[in-house]
Amino acid sequence: MEFTVSLKKPGVLDRCEIESRSPELGKLLGEPVMVTASPDRRAVMIYSMQQWEHLVPRLWQLPKDNELARRFMQIFFAYAYRLEAGEPITLSEPLARYARLDKGTVQVQFDAGRQCLSIAAEAAA
Repeated sequence: MEFTVSLKKPGVLDRCEIESRSPELGKLLGEPVMVTASPDRRAVMIYSMQQWEHLVPRLWQLPKDNELARRFMQIFFAYAYRLEAGEPITLSEPLARYARLDKGTVQVQFDAGRQCLSIAAEAAA
């Protein structure tokens, strides 16, 4: 599922607007989630706690002597923080800056199977 939403102000998303898009999104955002940066593109990732707990042990198994793996983990874990259920979806300033979510409209992609939400700046026309 993919859709666009407007930022309420830089780095702040309207939880109700996002949750209204599907029952699965409402369920995901109705529980604590982990928010972090996408290491492979300028985007924010929001993971269910279940998906986060599945991913983390697998990421720690990446080869520590591989520069790309180290860079991936550095970005992924450096921006990570927990967002409690019901809290406003306010991105940390460094994370919003990393994803270039400073104004306007953002593109939201929801992967129900992976229990994650991707938020990126809308591509310029």
